Amino acid sequence: MTLVDAMALVLGVALAFVAIPGRSFFMHMPAVWVLAYFGLVDLIRGLSLALSAVVLARLARYRRMPRPSEWLSILVTASMLAGRQELNVDGFVNRLYASFPGLARSPIDFGGWRWAIAGVELVFLVVGLAASRLLRDRLAPWSKALGLAGLATLAISGPLAVFGLQGADLVTPSGGFGPGMGPILLRKSFWLLAQLPMGLLFGVPAVAALAERVEGRPWGWTEWVGASLALILGTITVIFDRNEFPIPSGGWIAEHAMTLAWLVVAFLLARMLVFRVGPGWFGETMSGPLDRSARPRIVGPSARGGETT
Repeated sequence: MTLVDAMALVLGVALAFVAIPGRSFFMHMPAVWVLAYFGLVDLIRGLSLALSAVVLARLARYRRMPRPSEWLSILVTASMLAGRQELNVDGFVNRLYASFPGLARSPIDFGGWRWAIAGVELVFLVVGLAASRLLRDRLAPWSKALGLAGLATLAISGPLAVFGLQGADLVTPSGGFGPGMGPILLRKSFWLLAQLPMGLLFGVPAVAALAERVEGRPWGWTEWVGASLALILGTITVIFDRNEFPIPSGGWIAEHAMTLAWLVVAFLLARMLVFRVGPGWFGETMSGPLDRSARPRIVGPSARGGETT
């Protein structure tokens, strides 16, 4: 770790104390488990934000794009920022209702306004991606990475969040799926399908990082920490996945079997994107196995500007 890394880390820790959103607790869970869960999640996200500050400093210093495992820490940071009321869709809808009380009497319900705002954000997202693509040769790596991180925050807080929350409603019968284990699991399957876009956003850099380990490229400390934090967060997210059935029960086992199947599907789709689409698209956004023009990194000062591990 260099002096610049240490300074950026201190700045990132300070920003984490400001950026971590407030929490509301679920009353059906024991308070001690709620505190432990959200405390661990916020700790991991705060550390990821601090690490992202170090990564950004390294991008400016060594003029490179983030490596796959570093993108994981950036995306975890984006998910934390997306949870703030100033940025997420629900916060926008609540502010609309507060500014225009007449909207509460409109035929569009809260969920409809979610879709409307997410649609507007999707337009901005597409325009931002197109601009990033057109200006890729004119932007410095740190500014391009910062812009992509902002677009990721917009996607997580808006279109991906709304589709993940309400995507299953698009195929839900007007009378619901009905009672019983089968209908509940059927709805859970549609909910998992709606989570696939979010899973692929994190799955692509995760698969690319795994490919680096298979190739045997040495990792720096930012990459080890970024991958470790993302792995811990992903693990506890799966463990505390939303449960429709009591623990233990056959329904609970079936739910988690479906979640594991979802992870396999997300991994296979991300792998296909990385190795079939990646060299043309993701190779310009991350350094690593997808960026074939990059030289292999060695321990100690490298030929690409003196970067150290």
